[in-house]
Amino acid sequence: MGIVISWFCKSKQKEGKMPDYLPYNVEKLTGWCRNCISVATANMATLKLSQEEIDALNAKLTTLEASQMKVISQKASLKQAVEQRDNAKKSCVTDIRDIARSIQANKEISSDLIEALGLPKHDTTPSHEMPNQPAKLQVEGLDVGINLLHWDRNNNKQATQYIIEAKYQADDKFVVIDTVTATKYQHNGQKAGVAVYYRITPRRGKLVGIPSETVGIYTG
Repeated sequence: MGIVISWFCKSKQKEGKMPDYLPYNVEKLTGWCRNCISVATANMATLKLSQEEIDALNAKLTTLEASQMKVISQKASLKQAVEQRDNAKKSCVTDIRDIARSIQANKEISSDLIEALGLPKHDTTPSHEMPNQPAKLQVEGLDVGINLLHWDRNNNKQATQYIIEAKYQADDKFVVIDTVTATKYQHNGQKAGVAVYYRITPRRGKLVGIPSETVGIYTG
């Protein structure tokens, strides 16, 4: 009988599957085993179990519980590490994008140098085709004062610039807040509960296309 109970408390058999009566979840399994051992201890004579067998089961269960606590602790540490990494990434990307926008806006910087930096080169090819109207503009407001914009380039060339405009009242004039070549943008420093309206205007060289549809959102 002692062999049977010991077998109950093992995690898996050769086939990698538990019997149906054993919980797969570790926390539920330790609770099940703790109850099993408690009942077995109270009925040692009837079950023909020795104290040594009970002690061995308790020792193995204690090891399992300690291992589970270590896993829980490491999961919490990992979550914190991931959050720190993501915050560092966001900060790094924000600064890189700010610098990249300044570089790309400076026509005196050569395309070769811009390409060496890993940025899209200036579009120096003369074009007589009006850039297409950006499509599917979407805005997501976060509760940390950030509005996330993204849109479809609608078959525009990679070097097409997108003028991002915003206004804070439905009847105000649009104001240019940035110009990018990407099809997404992070608008920081917004106040919760304040309505902001956005539109995206494409530009290639001296040709300025039709603005996207206007999309409004309440930040946060």
